[in-house]
Amino acid sequence: MKFLLIALPFVVFLSCNNSTPQKNTDVNTVSDNSEESKCLLDYATRYDQLLTVNEAASIIGRASSEADIKYNKVMRNTQYHEVVYSWQTERTILVQGVVIPDRDRLSISGIGKKSREDFKRDYSRRTEEEIAELNEQINQQLDKEFDKKSSSEKIEASKKRMNEMGVSNETGKTTAKNIGGTLSSSLIAYEEVQDLGDAAAWNTKDKYLYVLHKGVQFCVGINMGDDDAKNKKAAINAAKIIINKCN
Repeated sequence: MKFLLIALPFVVFLSCNNSTPQKNTDVNTVSDNSEESKCLLDYATRYDQLLTVNEAASIIGRASSEADIKYNKVMRNTQYHEVVYSWQTERTILVQGVVIPDRDRLSISGIGKKSREDFKRDYSRRTEEEIAELNEQINQQLDKEFDKKSSSEKIEASKKRMNEMGVSNETGKTTAKNIGGTLSSSLIAYEEVQDLGDAAAWNTKDKYLYVLHKGVQFCVGINMGDDDAKNKKAAINAAKIIINKCN
């Protein structure tokens, strides 16, 4: 499992660099005529206030006193911060051949400026042909990054850590390609959500709801079991609470 976490940065880095170039924007900078956007951006340093534990518990249908709260602030960019509320359940799931406990979960992350055009590009359903083309681009880039010295310090650091674990570059490359195929396959699972913010998309595979409101996007992650309709409804309810705080 540790090796998989080390290999993952390769795929995230390459997936972003193989997408359409985006404008370089500061998540904490908005134009003077965008008060609504500034409201959401102001919550980028306090995700746990954008959706409180009491609000999350009400949506999930669990007691707030029983919630496990984790606030990830490792990355400097607040767009990669995440608050996660979770509760124990009797469910189990299979991960890498190992049965582990499953938890009810609600998370908020990804606050950042985004144009409607970029939002539609990033969170629209892709065809199998488009996914195959993306996988080929990622695989070609992985060959390059593993076979030669990468220009990315993060990738070189990951390669070094894998080598210290006794993992060859060839094995690392194969694992990264497998992860990339899994991640890119989620692109076929997007469906548009009507009448929510300026634009919204639900990923039926990953159980994430992406919402654009007044030039700012945010992400709601949800897990209440295998009922997609139930998960989607709960995520939308969370998004509405968030949007109402900045209307």
